[in-house]
Amino acid sequence: MRQTAILIITVGLVFIYSFRSYAVPTLYPDRLSRKIINPTNSNYIVDTRDPWRIYVLPPTTAEVRPRGLHTVTANVGFCKEISELQKFNLDTLELINSMKTKDTQTRAQVEVEKQALLEANKKMSEFASSMGLQELMALDVRLQQVELRLDTLYERYKSCLRDCDVVARDIQDSQKIRTDLSARRLSLGSSNANVMYEYERNKNRVQAHEKNLLTLETNWKKLQLDLLDLYQQFNRMFDAHARREGGRVAVTYDSGWSRNVETLKRQNPQYNFEKIPTKNAQIRSGLLSKSQLPLEGSIISFDVGGVSAEGVLALGSYPEAFAGNAVLNLLGVCPLLHPEWFGLKNAPSIEQMIYGMTVGYEYPAAMKYEVKVSYNMYRMYELIKSQGKSSGFFTSKVWSYQDEALFFQDTFRVEWKNQNDQNKLSLEQRRAIESDLRRQILSRLASNLVMSDPSIRLALSNQPQNTGAVVLAESLIKVCPLNIYCQGASVVLNVLQAVFGGSELKQSVKQKLDVNLVEHHSNEEIVMQPMLTTYK
Repeated sequence: MRQTAILIITVGLVFIYSFRSYAVPTLYPDRLSRKIINPTNSNYIVDTRDPWRIYVLPPTTAEVRPRGLHTVTANVGFCKEISELQKFNLDTLELINSMKTKDTQTRAQVEVEKQALLEANKKMSEFASSMGLQELMALDVRLQQVELRLDTLYERYKSCLRDCDVVARDIQDSQKIRTDLSARRLSLGSSNANVMYEYERNKNRVQAHEKNLLTLETNWKKLQLDLLDLYQQFNRMFDAHARREGGRVAVTYDSGWSRNVETLKRQNPQYNFEKIPTKNAQIRSGLLSKSQLPLEGSIISFDVGGVSAEGVLALGSYPEAFAGNAVLNLLGVCPLLHPEWFGLKNAPSIEQMIYGMTVGYEYPAAMKYEVKVSYNMYRMYELIKSQGKSSGFFTSKVWSYQDEALFFQDTFRVEWKNQNDQNKLSLEQRRAIESDLRRQILSRLASNLVMSDPSIRLALSNQPQNTGAVVLAESLIKVCPLNIYCQGASVVLNVLQAVFGGSELKQSVKQKLDVNLVEHHSNEEIVMQPMLTTYK
Protein backbone atom coordinates (compact mmCIF):
# COMPACT_ATOMS: atom_id res chain seq x y z
CA MET A 1 0.00 0.00 0.00
CA ARG A 2 1.41 3.36 -0.97
CA GLN A 3 2.06 5.99 1.66
CA THR A 4 1.63 9.75 1.62
CA ALA A 5 4.30 12.02 3.15
CA ILE A 6 3.95 15.77 3.74
CA LEU A 7 6.92 18.14 3.60
CA ILE A 8 6.82 21.87 4.32
CA ILE A 9 9.55 23.91 2.70
CA THR A 10 9.96 27.69 2.83
CA VAL A 11 12.04 29.03 -0.02
CA GLY A 12 13.74 32.33 0.64
CA LEU A 13 13.73 35.20 -1.82
CA VAL A 14 16.76 35.08 -4.08
CA PHE A 15 16.88 37.77 -6.72
CA ILE A 16 19.54 40.10 -8.08
CA TYR A 17 18.04 43.42 -9.10
CA SER A 18 19.93 46.32 -10.61
CA PHE A 19 18.78 48.74 -7.89
CA ARG A 20 18.70 46.51 -4.78
CA SER A 21 20.40 43.15 -4.32
CA TYR A 22 19.40 42.67 -0.70
CA ALA A 23 15.75 43.72 -0.47
CA VAL A 24 12.85 44.84 -2.61
CA PRO A 25 9.45 46.43 -1.90
CA THR A 26 6.59 44.10 -1.14
CA LEU A 27 3.07 44.46 -2.49
CA TYR A 28 1.73 43.16 0.81
CA PRO A 29 2.61 45.69 3.56
CA ASP A 30 1.12 43.63 6.40
CA ARG A 31 3.95 44.12 8.87
CA LEU A 32 3.45 47.80 9.78
CA SER A 33 3.28 48.43 13.51
CA ARG A 34 0.71 51.15 12.97
CA LYS A 35 -0.93 53.04 10.13
CA ILE A 36 1.29 55.51 8.29
CA ILE A 37 0.05 59.10 8.13
CA ASN A 38 0.12 60.03 4.44
CA PRO A 39 -1.13 63.52 3.50
CA THR A 40 0.66 63.36 0.12
CA ASN A 41 -0.45 62.17 -3.31
CA SER A 42 2.23 59.44 -3.38
CA ASN A 43 1.63 55.79 -2.60
CA TYR A 44 4.14 53.68 -0.68
CA ILE A 45 5.15 50.03 -0.20
CA VAL A 46 7.23 48.24 2.45
CA ASP A 47 10.64 46.60 2.21
CA THR A 48 10.69 42.77 2.19
CA ARG A 49 13.34 42.51 4.93
CA ASP A 50 12.98 45.68 6.98
CA PRO A 51 9.39 46.67 7.92
CA TRP A 52 10.63 50.12 8.99
CA ARG A 53 11.95 50.87 5.53
CA ILE A 54 9.31 52.42 3.25
CA TYR A 55 9.61 53.06 -0.46
CA VAL A 56 7.73 56.10 -1.79
CA LEU A 57 6.29 56.02 -5.31
CA PRO A 58 6.17 59.10 -7.56
CA PRO A 59 3.01 61.23 -7.16
CA THR A 60 -0.13 60.15 -8.98
CA THR A 61 -0.74 63.73 -10.15
CA ALA A 62 1.60 66.69 -10.70
CA GLU A 63 1.64 70.24 -12.00
CA VAL A 64 2.69 71.84 -15.25
CA ARG A 65 3.39 75.55 -15.55
CA PRO A 66 3.34 77.15 -19.04
CA ARG A 67 5.46 80.27 -19.57
CA GLY A 68 3.95 81.68 -22.73
CA LEU A 69 3.71 81.23 -26.47
CA HIS A 70 6.90 81.94 -28.38
CA THR A 71 8.49 81.34 -31.79
CA VAL A 72 5.26 81.88 -33.75
CA THR A 73 5.75 80.76 -37.36
CA ALA A 74 4.63 82.33 -40.65
CA ASN A 75 2.11 79.51 -40.93
CA VAL A 76 -0.28 81.55 -38.77
CA GLY A 77 -1.18 83.29 -42.04
CA PHE A 78 -3.41 80.28 -42.68
CA CYS A 79 -5.50 80.99 -39.56
CA LYS A 80 -8.20 82.83 -41.53
CA GLU A 81 -8.46 79.95 -43.99
CA ILE A 82 -8.83 77.51 -41.08
CA SER A 83 -11.68 79.55 -39.60
CA GLU A 84 -13.43 79.56 -43.00
CA LEU A 85 -12.90 75.82 -43.28
CA GLN A 86 -14.49 75.41 -39.89
CA LYS A 87 -17.57 77.38 -40.99
CA PHE A 88 -17.70 75.43 -44.26
CA ASN A 89 -17.53 72.20 -42.28
CA LEU A 90 -20.42 73.28 -40.06
CA ASP A 91 -22.51 74.06 -43.14
CA THR A 92 -21.67 70.68 -44.67
CA LEU A 93 -22.57 68.87 -41.47
CA GLU A 94 -25.84 70.78 -41.28
CA LEU A 95 -26.63 69.72 -44.84
CA ILE A 96 -25.82 66.11 -44.05
CA ASN A 97 -28.01 66.24 -40.98
CA SER A 98 -30.87 67.72 -43.02
CA MET A 99 -30.58 64.74 -45.34
CA LYS A 100 -31.86 62.50 -42.56
CA THR A 101 -35.36 63.93 -43.11
CA LYS A 102 -34.99 63.66 -46.85
CA ASP A 103 -33.71 60.14 -46.46
CA THR A 104 -36.91 59.13 -44.67
CA GLN A 105 -39.00 60.73 -47.43
CA THR A 106 -36.99 59.08 -50.20
CA ARG A 107 -37.22 55.67 -48.58
CA ALA A 108 -41.01 56.11 -48.42
CA GLN A 109 -41.09 57.01 -52.13
CA VAL A 110 -39.01 53.95 -52.96
CA GLU A 111 -41.41 51.70 -51.05
CA VAL A 112 -44.40 53.24 -52.87
CA GLU A 113 -42.70 52.73 -56.23
CA LYS A 114 -41.85 49.12 -55.35
CA GLN A 115 -45.47 48.45 -54.44
CA ALA A 116 -46.67 50.06 -57.68
CA LEU A 117 -44.23 47.91 -59.67
CA LEU A 118 -45.49 44.80 -57.89
CA GLU A 119 -49.12 45.67 -58.72
CA ALA A 120 -48.29 46.43 -62.36
CA ASN A 121 -46.50 43.08 -62.77
CA LYS A 122 -49.42 41.29 -61.17
CA LYS A 123 -51.93 43.00 -63.43
CA MET A 124 -49.93 42.20 -66.55
CA SER A 125 -49.58 38.54 -65.55
CA GLU A 126 -53.30 38.20 -64.86
CA PHE A 127 -54.16 39.78 -68.23
CA ALA A 128 -51.72 37.56 -70.12
CA SER A 129 -53.08 34.44 -68.41
CA SER A 130 -56.69 35.31 -69.14
CA MET A 131 -55.91 35.93 -72.82
CA GLY A 132 -53.63 32.93 -73.35
CA LEU A 133 -50.50 35.07 -73.78
CA GLN A 134 -48.16 33.02 -71.57
CA GLU A 135 -45.89 32.26 -74.56
CA LEU A 136 -45.73 35.96 -75.37
CA MET A 137 -44.65 36.80 -71.81
CA ALA A 138 -42.02 34.06 -71.94
CA LEU A 139 -40.72 35.50 -75.21
CA ASP A 140 -40.44 38.95 -73.63
CA VAL A 141 -38.46 37.55 -70.69
CA ARG A 142 -36.17 35.69 -73.08
CA LEU A 143 -35.70 38.80 -75.27
CA GLN A 144 -34.77 40.86 -72.20
CA GLN A 145 -32.14 38.29 -71.22
CA VAL A 146 -30.68 38.30 -74.76
CA GLU A 147 -30.48 42.12 -74.74
CA LEU A 148 -28.55 42.06 -71.45
CA ARG A 149 -26.29 39.39 -72.87
CA LEU A 150 -25.56 41.51 -75.96
CA ASP A 151 -24.79 44.61 -73.84
CA THR A 152 -22.16 42.59 -71.97
CA LEU A 153 -20.65 41.18 -75.18
CA TYR A 154 -20.43 44.64 -76.77
CA GLU A 155 -18.46 45.94 -73.79
CA ARG A 156 -16.13 42.95 -73.90
CA TYR A 157 -15.52 43.40 -77.62
CA LYS A 158 -14.58 47.08 -77.16
CA SER A 159 -11.70 46.19 -74.81
CA CYS A 160 -10.89 42.83 -76.35
CA LEU A 161 -7.19 41.93 -76.57
CA ARG A 162 -7.33 38.18 -77.19
CA ASP A 163 -9.85 35.63 -78.52
CA CYS A 164 -11.78 38.49 -80.10
CA ASP A 165 -13.09 36.24 -82.88
CA VAL A 166 -14.82 34.08 -80.23
CA VAL A 167 -16.54 37.14 -78.77
CA ALA A 168 -17.57 38.26 -82.28
CA ARG A 169 -19.16 34.89 -83.07
CA ASP A 170 -20.97 34.99 -79.72
CA ILE A 171 -22.38 38.40 -80.67
CA GLN A 172 -23.57 37.11 -84.03
CA ASP A 173 -25.25 34.07 -82.45
CA SER A 174 -27.02 36.25 -79.85
CA GLN A 175 -28.18 38.67 -82.54
CA LYS A 176 -29.66 35.77 -84.55
CA ILE A 177 -31.49 34.50 -81.44
CA ARG A 178 -32.89 37.98 -80.88
CA THR A 179 -34.09 38.16 -84.51
CA ASP A 180 -35.79 34.77 -84.27
CA LEU A 181 -37.48 35.63 -80.96
CA SER A 182 -38.68 38.98 -82.32
CA ALA A 183 -40.13 37.30 -85.41
CA ARG A 184 -41.98 34.79 -83.26
CA ARG A 185 -43.30 37.58 -81.04
CA LEU A 186 -44.54 39.53 -84.07
CA SER A 187 -46.29 36.44 -85.40
CA LEU A 188 -48.13 35.91 -82.09
CA GLY A 189 -49.21 39.53 -81.87
CA SER A 190 -50.48 39.88 -85.46
CA SER A 191 -53.29 37.38 -84.87
CA ASN A 192 -55.07 39.62 -82.32
CA ALA A 193 -54.14 43.31 -82.53
CA ASN A 194 -56.54 44.52 -79.80
CA VAL A 195 -55.31 42.05 -77.19
CA MET A 196 -51.72 42.82 -78.16
CA TYR A 197 -52.34 46.56 -77.69
CA GLU A 198 -53.67 46.06 -74.15
CA TYR A 199 -50.79 43.78 -73.29
CA GLU A 200 -48.27 46.40 -74.46
CA ARG A 201 -49.97 49.04 -72.27
CA ASN A 202 -49.54 46.81 -69.19
CA LYS A 203 -45.98 46.08 -70.14
CA ASN A 204 -45.16 49.78 -70.53
CA ARG A 205 -46.55 50.50 -67.06
CA VAL A 206 -44.22 47.89 -65.60
CA GLN A 207 -41.23 49.34 -67.42
CA ALA A 208 -42.10 52.87 -66.31
CA HIS A 209 -42.20 51.85 -62.66
CA GLU A 210 -38.89 50.01 -63.04
CA LYS A 211 -37.31 53.10 -64.53
CA ASN A 212 -38.70 55.40 -61.81
CA LEU A 213 -37.43 53.09 -59.09
CA LEU A 214 -33.97 52.92 -60.65
CA THR A 215 -33.82 56.71 -61.01
CA LEU A 216 -34.83 57.33 -57.38
CA GLU A 217 -32.23 54.94 -55.99
CA THR A 218 -29.43 56.06 -58.35
CA ASN A 219 -29.90 59.81 -57.72
CA TRP A 220 -30.11 59.35 -53.95
CA LYS A 221 -26.94 57.26 -53.83
CA LYS A 222 -25.10 59.79 -56.00
CA LEU A 223 -26.10 62.64 -53.68
CA GLN A 224 -24.84 60.72 -50.66
CA LEU A 225 -21.54 59.92 -52.35
CA ASP A 226 -21.06 63.55 -53.43
CA LEU A 227 -21.60 64.83 -49.88
CA LEU A 228 -19.30 62.18 -48.46
CA ASP A 229 -16.59 63.13 -50.94
CA LEU A 230 -17.06 66.80 -50.02
CA TYR A 231 -16.67 66.01 -46.33
CA GLN A 232 -13.54 63.91 -46.98
CA GLN A 233 -11.99 66.72 -49.02
CA PHE A 234 -12.59 69.08 -46.11
CA ASN A 235 -10.92 66.68 -43.70
CA ARG A 236 -7.89 66.36 -45.98
CA MET A 237 -7.50 70.15 -46.06
CA PHE A 238 -7.97 70.38 -42.29
CA ASP A 239 -5.41 67.63 -41.70
CA ALA A 240 -2.90 69.49 -43.84
CA HIS A 241 -3.15 72.48 -41.47
CA ALA A 242 -2.90 70.17 -38.47
CA ARG A 243 0.57 69.12 -39.68
CA ARG A 244 1.82 72.71 -39.92
CA GLU A 245 3.70 74.14 -36.94
CA GLY A 246 2.11 77.24 -35.46
CA GLY A 247 4.32 78.05 -32.47
CA ARG A 248 5.89 76.78 -29.29
CA VAL A 249 5.01 76.97 -25.62
CA ALA A 250 7.65 76.76 -22.89
CA VAL A 251 6.50 74.52 -20.05
CA THR A 252 7.94 73.37 -16.71
CA TYR A 253 6.85 70.09 -15.17
CA ASP A 254 7.32 69.43 -11.44
CA SER A 255 6.20 66.22 -9.72
CA GLY A 256 7.04 67.22 -6.13
CA TRP A 257 8.28 63.69 -5.40
CA SER A 258 11.08 64.84 -3.07
CA ARG A 259 8.68 67.09 -1.16
CA ASN A 260 6.36 64.12 -0.62
CA VAL A 261 9.22 62.04 0.81
CA GLU A 262 10.17 64.83 3.22
CA THR A 263 6.53 65.27 4.28
CA LEU A 264 6.21 61.57 5.07
CA LYS A 265 9.43 61.69 7.09
CA ARG A 266 8.10 64.57 9.20
CA GLN A 267 4.72 62.91 9.76
CA ASN A 268 6.19 59.46 10.53
CA PRO A 269 9.68 59.91 12.07
CA GLN A 270 9.87 56.25 13.19
CA TYR A 271 10.08 55.03 9.56
CA ASN A 272 12.85 55.37 6.99
CA PHE A 273 11.35 56.74 3.77
CA GLU A 274 13.13 56.78 0.42
CA LYS A 275 12.27 56.99 -3.26
CA ILE A 276 11.53 53.71 -4.96
CA PRO A 277 13.80 52.74 -7.91
CA THR A 278 12.12 53.17 -11.29
CA LYS A 279 12.85 52.28 -14.89
CA ASN A 280 11.42 52.44 -18.42
CA ALA A 281 9.76 55.85 -18.11
CA GLN A 282 7.65 57.08 -21.04
CA ILE A 283 6.38 60.65 -21.39
CA ARG A 284 3.22 61.06 -23.47
CA SER A 285 1.75 64.38 -24.51
CA GLY A 286 -1.79 65.74 -24.67
CA LEU A 287 -3.57 69.11 -24.68
CA LEU A 288 -6.88 70.13 -23.13
CA SER A 289 -8.63 73.42 -22.44
CA LYS A 290 -10.66 74.64 -19.50
CA SER A 291 -13.06 76.36 -21.92
CA GLN A 292 -13.76 73.15 -23.89
CA LEU A 293 -11.69 74.38 -26.84
CA PRO A 294 -11.38 71.43 -29.26
CA LEU A 295 -7.60 71.05 -29.35
CA GLU A 296 -7.21 67.30 -29.61
CA GLY A 297 -4.01 66.50 -31.46
CA SER A 298 -2.69 70.07 -31.18
CA ILE A 299 0.75 69.03 -29.91
CA ILE A 300 2.89 67.98 -32.86
CA SER A 301 5.88 67.08 -30.72
CA PHE A 302 7.69 68.09 -27.57
CA ASP A 303 11.23 68.11 -26.27
CA VAL A 304 12.63 67.58 -22.77
CA GLY A 305 16.22 68.34 -21.98
CA GLY A 306 17.09 68.70 -25.64
CA VAL A 307 15.61 65.31 -26.55
CA SER A 308 12.70 65.56 -28.99
CA ALA A 309 9.93 63.08 -29.55
CA GLU A 310 6.68 62.78 -31.46
CA GLY A 311 4.05 61.36 -29.16
CA VAL A 312 6.24 59.36 -26.75
CA LEU A 313 9.60 60.20 -25.16
CA ALA A 314 11.42 57.26 -23.51
CA LEU A 315 13.69 57.82 -20.50
CA GLY A 316 15.68 55.42 -18.36
CA SER A 317 13.90 56.28 -15.10
CA TYR A 318 11.18 58.53 -13.74
CA PRO A 319 12.04 62.26 -14.04
CA GLU A 320 11.08 64.19 -10.91
CA ALA A 321 11.04 67.56 -12.70
CA PHE A 322 11.86 68.72 -16.19
CA ALA A 323 11.44 71.69 -18.50
CA GLY A 324 10.69 71.59 -22.20
CA ASN A 325 8.78 72.94 -25.13
CA ALA A 326 5.47 71.86 -26.60
CA VAL A 327 5.33 72.33 -30.39
CA LEU A 328 1.76 73.33 -31.30
CA ASN A 329 0.20 73.08 -34.72
CA LEU A 330 -2.05 75.73 -36.28
CA LEU A 331 -5.15 74.15 -34.76
CA GLY A 332 -3.71 74.91 -31.33
CA VAL A 333 -2.23 78.34 -32.01
CA CYS A 334 -4.83 80.04 -34.24
CA PRO A 335 -7.68 80.03 -31.66
CA LEU A 336 -5.26 81.59 -29.15
CA LEU A 337 -4.24 84.41 -31.52
CA HIS A 338 -7.66 85.06 -33.11
CA PRO A 339 -10.41 83.70 -30.85
CA GLU A 340 -13.08 85.84 -32.53
CA TRP A 341 -12.55 84.02 -35.84
CA PHE A 342 -13.55 80.77 -34.16
CA GLY A 343 -16.55 82.08 -32.23
CA LEU A 344 -14.81 82.02 -28.85
CA LYS A 345 -16.16 84.66 -26.47
CA ASN A 346 -13.96 83.83 -23.49
CA ALA A 347 -10.79 82.57 -25.12
CA PRO A 348 -8.22 81.04 -22.77
CA SER A 349 -4.78 82.52 -22.36
CA ILE A 350 -1.63 80.45 -22.55
CA GLU A 351 -1.50 80.28 -18.75
CA GLN A 352 -5.08 78.98 -18.63
CA MET A 353 -4.38 76.09 -20.98
CA ILE A 354 -3.79 72.60 -19.59
CA TYR A 355 -0.78 71.10 -21.36
CA GLY A 356 -1.35 67.61 -20.11
CA MET A 357 1.24 64.88 -20.02
CA THR A 358 1.40 61.44 -18.50
CA VAL A 359 4.62 59.80 -17.34
CA GLY A 360 4.41 56.02 -17.22
CA TYR A 361 7.09 53.99 -15.44
CA GLU A 362 7.80 50.64 -13.78
CA TYR A 363 8.91 49.82 -10.26
CA PRO A 364 10.03 46.51 -8.68
CA ALA A 365 7.88 44.74 -6.11
CA ALA A 366 7.87 41.33 -4.43
CA MET A 367 4.81 39.16 -4.90
CA LYS A 368 4.05 36.40 -2.40
CA TYR A 369 2.87 33.00 -3.52
CA GLU A 370 2.35 29.55 -2.04
CA VAL A 371 2.13 26.26 -3.90
CA LYS A 372 1.20 22.70 -2.96
CA VAL A 373 3.14 20.03 -4.89
CA SER A 374 1.92 16.42 -5.13
CA TYR A 375 4.02 13.74 -6.85
CA ASN A 376 5.19 10.12 -6.89
CA MET A 377 8.86 9.61 -7.72
CA TYR A 378 8.36 6.09 -9.07
CA ARG A 379 5.63 7.19 -11.53
CA MET A 380 7.80 10.11 -12.69
CA TYR A 381 10.72 7.75 -13.27
CA GLU A 382 8.56 5.35 -15.26
CA LEU A 383 7.21 8.20 -17.38
CA ILE A 384 10.68 9.59 -18.17
CA LYS A 385 12.09 6.13 -18.97
CA SER A 386 9.15 5.19 -21.20
CA GLN A 387 9.37 8.36 -23.28
CA GLY A 388 13.12 8.32 -23.77
CA LYS A 389 15.20 10.78 -25.71
CA SER A 390 12.73 10.92 -28.62
CA SER A 391 10.26 12.89 -26.53
CA GLY A 392 12.55 15.90 -26.38
CA PHE A 393 12.56 15.80 -22.58
CA PHE A 394 15.21 18.08 -21.01
CA THR A 395 16.38 19.20 -24.45
CA SER A 396 16.35 22.97 -24.13
CA LYS A 397 16.23 23.58 -27.87
CA VAL A 398 12.82 21.95 -28.31
CA TRP A 399 11.39 21.84 -24.80
CA SER A 400 9.27 24.63 -23.29
CA TYR A 401 7.72 25.12 -19.87
CA GLN A 402 4.32 24.43 -21.42
CA ASP A 403 5.54 21.14 -22.95
CA GLU A 404 7.05 20.11 -19.65
CA ALA A 405 3.86 20.93 -17.70
CA LEU A 406 1.82 18.74 -20.05
CA PHE A 407 4.41 15.95 -19.88
CA PHE A 408 4.21 15.74 -16.08
CA GLN A 409 0.57 16.71 -15.59
CA ASP A 410 -0.45 13.26 -14.25
CA THR A 411 2.65 12.57 -12.12
CA PHE A 412 3.56 16.00 -10.72
CA ARG A 413 0.69 18.27 -9.76
CA VAL A 414 0.96 21.87 -8.55
CA GLU A 415 -1.83 23.74 -6.77
CA TRP A 416 -1.37 27.52 -6.52
CA LYS A 417 -2.57 29.37 -3.42
CA ASN A 418 -2.58 32.87 -1.91
CA GLN A 419 -2.36 34.83 -5.15
CA ASN A 420 -3.69 38.35 -5.13
CA ASP A 421 -6.36 38.73 -7.82
CA GLN A 422 -4.91 42.02 -9.02
CA ASN A 423 -1.27 40.89 -8.96
CA LYS A 424 -1.24 37.34 -10.28
CA LEU A 425 1.85 35.73 -11.73
CA SER A 426 1.61 35.16 -15.44
CA LEU A 427 1.17 31.63 -16.81
CA GLU A 428 4.76 31.67 -18.12
CA GLN A 429 6.07 32.73 -14.69
CA ARG A 430 4.11 29.94 -12.97
CA ARG A 431 5.36 27.37 -15.49
CA ALA A 432 8.97 28.45 -14.85
CA ILE A 433 8.49 28.15 -11.08
CA GLU A 434 6.91 24.70 -11.45
CA SER A 435 9.82 23.58 -13.64
CA ASP A 436 12.32 24.79 -11.06
CA LEU A 437 10.44 22.96 -8.28
CA ARG A 438 10.55 19.71 -10.24
CA ARG A 439 14.25 20.19 -10.81
CA GLN A 440 14.91 20.80 -7.11
CA ILE A 441 12.79 17.87 -5.93
CA LEU A 442 14.26 15.35 -8.38
CA SER A 443 17.86 16.29 -7.57
CA ARG A 444 17.29 16.59 -3.81
CA LEU A 445 15.58 13.21 -3.37
CA ALA A 446 18.05 11.41 -5.61
CA SER A 447 21.01 12.90 -3.74
CA ASN A 448 19.48 12.10 -0.34
CA LEU A 449 18.96 8.47 -1.33
CA VAL A 450 22.54 8.07 -2.52
CA MET A 451 23.87 9.54 0.73
CA SER A 452 21.49 7.65 3.04
CA ASP A 453 21.60 4.08 1.72
CA PRO A 454 24.85 2.16 0.93
CA SER A 455 22.95 -0.39 -1.15
CA ILE A 456 22.03 2.31 -3.65
CA ARG A 457 25.65 3.43 -3.98
CA LEU A 458 26.59 -0.17 -4.61
CA ALA A 459 23.82 -0.57 -7.18
CA LEU A 460 24.99 2.57 -8.97
CA SER A 461 28.46 1.11 -9.45
CA ASN A 462 27.18 -2.31 -10.55
CA GLN A 463 24.16 -1.51 -12.73
CA PRO A 464 24.27 -2.53 -16.43
CA GLN A 465 25.32 0.16 -18.88
CA ASN A 466 22.81 -0.70 -21.61
CA THR A 467 19.54 -0.10 -19.77
CA GLY A 468 17.16 2.45 -21.19
CA ALA A 469 17.41 4.85 -18.26
CA VAL A 470 21.21 4.76 -18.18
CA VAL A 471 21.48 5.28 -21.94
CA LEU A 472 19.04 8.20 -21.66
CA ALA A 473 21.04 9.68 -18.77
CA GLU A 474 24.26 9.53 -20.81
CA SER A 475 22.58 10.95 -23.91
CA LEU A 476 21.31 13.95 -21.93
CA ILE A 477 24.85 14.92 -21.04
CA LYS A 478 25.84 14.66 -24.70
CA VAL A 479 22.88 16.75 -25.90
CA CYS A 480 23.31 19.63 -23.43
CA PRO A 481 26.43 19.12 -21.28
CA LEU A 482 26.43 22.72 -19.97
CA ASN A 483 22.76 22.69 -18.97
CA ILE A 484 22.35 22.24 -15.19
CA TYR A 485 18.90 20.79 -15.73
CA CYS A 486 20.27 18.08 -18.01
CA GLN A 487 23.10 17.26 -15.62
CA GLY A 488 20.67 16.96 -12.72
CA ALA A 489 18.33 14.81 -14.77
CA SER A 490 21.18 12.48 -15.66
CA VAL A 491 22.02 11.96 -11.98
CA VAL A 492 18.36 11.40 -11.13
CA LEU A 493 17.88 8.82 -13.87
CA ASN A 494 20.96 6.87 -12.80
CA VAL A 495 19.79 6.84 -9.19
CA LEU A 496 16.22 5.90 -10.04
CA GLN A 497 17.43 3.14 -12.36
CA ALA A 498 19.49 1.77 -9.51
CA VAL A 499 16.47 1.83 -7.19
CA PHE A 500 13.68 0.64 -9.47
CA GLY A 501 15.59 -1.16 -12.18
CA GLY A 502 17.60 -3.55 -10.08
CA SER A 503 16.06 -6.64 -8.49
CA GLU A 504 18.73 -7.06 -5.79
CA LEU A 505 17.80 -3.93 -3.78
CA LYS A 506 15.72 -4.32 -0.68
CA GLN A 507 12.00 -3.75 -1.09
CA SER A 508 12.15 -1.14 1.68
CA VAL A 509 14.55 0.97 -0.40
CA LYS A 510 12.17 0.96 -3.36
CA GLN A 511 9.33 1.97 -1.08
CA LYS A 512 11.23 5.15 -0.18
CA LEU A 513 10.34 6.55 -3.59
CA ASP A 514 7.22 4.55 -4.43
CA VAL A 515 5.03 6.83 -2.26
CA ASN A 516 2.76 9.80 -2.82
CA LEU A 517 4.51 12.94 -1.56
CA VAL A 518 3.06 16.37 -0.80
CA GLU A 519 5.21 19.48 -0.34
CA HIS A 520 4.28 23.07 0.47
CA HIS A 521 6.50 25.81 -0.96
CA SER A 522 6.26 29.53 -0.29
CA ASN A 523 8.29 32.25 -1.97
CA GLU A 524 8.33 35.82 -3.19
CA GLU A 525 8.72 36.58 -6.88
CA ILE A 526 9.94 39.90 -8.25
CA VAL A 527 7.54 41.61 -10.69
CA MET A 528 7.74 44.96 -12.44
CA GLN A 529 4.58 46.92 -11.72
CA PRO A 530 3.38 49.65 -14.15
CA MET A 531 2.32 53.05 -12.79
CA LEU A 532 1.88 56.58 -14.12
CA THR A 533 1.80 60.23 -13.09
CA THR A 534 -0.71 62.56 -14.72
CA TYR A 535 0.44 66.16 -15.22
CA LYS A 536 -2.13 68.91 -15.44
